[in-house]
Amino acid sequence: MIRHLSIIIAAGCTVLAGTLPAAAADSYPSRPIRVIVPQSAAGSTDVAARALTDRLSESLKQNIVVDNRPGAGSLNGTEMVAKAAPDGYTLLAIAASLTITPAMHSKLPFGPGTDFAPITQIADLPHIVVVHPSVAAKNIPELVALLKSRPGQITCGYSGIGTSTHLAIELFQYMSQTKMLLVPYKGGTPAMTALLGGEVQVNFAARSTALPHIRAGKLRALANVQPRCPSCRRWRKPGSRATSTPPGSDCWRRQKHRRRSSTACTRSRSGSSPATRSRPCC
Repeated sequence: MIRHLSIIIAAGCTVLAGTLPAAAADSYPSRPIRVIVPQSAAGSTDVAARALTDRLSESLKQNIVVDNRPGAGSLNGTEMVAKAAPDGYTLLAIAASLTITPAMHSKLPFGPGTDFAPITQIADLPHIVVVHPSVAAKNIPELVALLKSRPGQITCGYSGIGTSTHLAIELFQYMSQTKMLLVPYKGGTPAMTALLGGEVQVNFAARSTALPHIRAGKLRALANVQPRCPSCRRWRKPGSRATSTPPGSDCWRRQKHRRRSSTACTRSRSGSSPATRSRPCC
């Protein structure tokens, strides 16, 4: 069970499109495109999606609108894309929840493997364990000791039930044999705002969301799966790596959508900057 969780939460940002007729590829796009992000604005998925769409809009010579539809652990926005016309003008930018939700729900209003045609991976988003400055812990062993001395009393905010952050927290609690009081929010940005305001004490945040506040001294980082910040230290424990990117998502596609995916990948890479260049999927 614990191995299964560690694989699933090794998840990141993949752009998907509703099933598309191959004949439409030659004239695409002839009108504006909408990219639905099923998470809150300014969150890690939103930031990655906007970085890509800004460059992609220039390359395609067409407007691309990012539409945030958070809620229900990304189910709301994902369902909107699944029910949209399969013409390639409604896209989905989503992180780990697309691979997590089938394991958490016996019945979904969409089929993750049948209602979407993956295009490309656009980001890899590692998590950082961060605490409010009022928390005495300066590293992971001290945090574990604190949690064990006050079981169920330390509050931990996260971006919603069924998200990669949620599973990262549950994995941490399982491996450390601790218990926190979990408080769900409608996205990573509201959860981060709550931590900054002292409403909660701990957060397992995407690095892109937490790093500006760590550098400003408003939060303390305890562990990072990719420690590029001097205050971060890697918690080296088997199975503890947690990101927001599904393994193999950069090459995950169905054969009948190969032509469409290849066209989209080529266009997304052309003229892109190193910061926004996507990894090939074809």
